[in-house]
Amino acid sequence: LESNIGSTYFLMGNHKKALKYFEKAISYYKKQKDFFQLSNTTLNLGNVQLALKDTTGAINSYNKTIEYALQANNLSTLASGYNNIGSIYTAQNKFDLAVKSIEQSISIREKLGLDGELESSKLSLANNQLKIGDFSGAKRRYLNVKKVFEKIIAKEKLKDIYLGLSYIYAAEKNKDSLNFYQKKYNEILSSIYKSETLKASQEIEVKYQTEKKEQPATADTSALVIKEADGLSQQDSIKATGRQILTFLKAKNYPELVKYFSNEGVRFSPYAYIDKATSKILTPDDFLNAINKKQTFTWGSFDGTGDQIN
Repeated sequence: LESNIGSTYFLMGNHKKALKYFEKAISYYKKQKDFFQLSNTTLNLGNVQLALKDTTGAINSYNKTIEYALQANNLSTLASGYNNIGSIYTAQNKFDLAVKSIEQSISIREKLGLDGELESSKLSLANNQLKIGDFSGAKRRYLNVKKVFEKIIAKEKLKDIYLGLSYIYAAEKNKDSLNFYQKKYNEILSSIYKSETLKASQEIEVKYQTEKKEQPATADTSALVIKEADGLSQQDSIKATGRQILTFLKAKNYPELVKYFSNEGVRFSPYAYIDKATSKILTPDDFLNAINKKQTFTWGSFDGTGDQIN
């Protein structure tokens, strides 16, 4: 009963209460020596600890999960325990450890025929193989799972696959394949942003209509505008601005787009790490002149090949 209550609280996002009930359930199952339920509940406990950013506690729980699952021959939960530890090691940049854990998870899931979970584990393994420089292994697994995720249109998964293959083909100096997967990556990224923008737009519209209905009939227009502005959070405002910028980009309405530039300009870089010494800053005028004159800029170079990014 405590375990079910804990799961309910976890789904509701009340992680502290979920933690409390899972701990009670674990205490009970230990007394009963019910290792099957112990493994399941300890796995859930680890998930809650991870949600609470208690990484050390989560690793300890997942290790306990593996211990109990082995005793109970609970193979499905055993695979999840290995997979979840692998995910933590990935986040900690311990890619060798991540690969070992995820490989154990894959081995078990293949035997059990857990196809959906298996493909996700294979993708996690490919991402880690890429990080440790095992391009051959990563490429093989990316291509193996690509068809599955393309069939079900799993956009977030496909984003990782196309980006990973782009890195690999860049290292192999295979320009045709590199261009192909860069295009696929940009398309899926655009599709994800479009979906997120539509969702944000719908959420703001619902909020607007709800608050509009709640306004007194005698309220004047200026008071209504102020009330609606107050009702939008900073996050809503950012989403709305982002949606507007994406609209201008898609329409190639650059004169309107540059109105969102800082007076000092916008810094452009193809890397997550911004090197202020080499990245370029374009003012609104610079940007519009470049567009009108169809100028080509060199932004940096690809890792592995050293080819220019233009």
